[in-house]
Amino acid sequence: MSTLEAEYRLEYFEEEEGFTRKECPDCGDFFWTRDEDRETCGEPPCAEYAFIGNPSLDEEYSLEEMREAFLSFSRTTTTSGSSRIRWRRIAGATTFC
Repeated sequence: MSTLEAEYRLEYFEEEEGFTRKECPDCGDFFWTRDEDRETCGEPPCAEYAFIGNPSLDEEYSLEEMREAFLSFSRTTTTSGSSRIRWRRIAGATTFC
């Protein structure tokens, strides 16, 4: 286990949400999971992506339809009526809001 083990023991994960922290036997990284049977972290190269060839959407979208759905979901309208997407750097990951 990590020398910072106490720092990673978060009440939210363990008590409120039922997560377990495990170490991946392939890469040695630690990860949180709700799946007691999960062995690896689930990231390449330890595991293949499960969503490739297994779409989560019930219907197909053209590129234009998907782009419009994404933009309509993520738009922030300004007073001038124009729209913008704001990108943030949070915890080492780039996200949009």
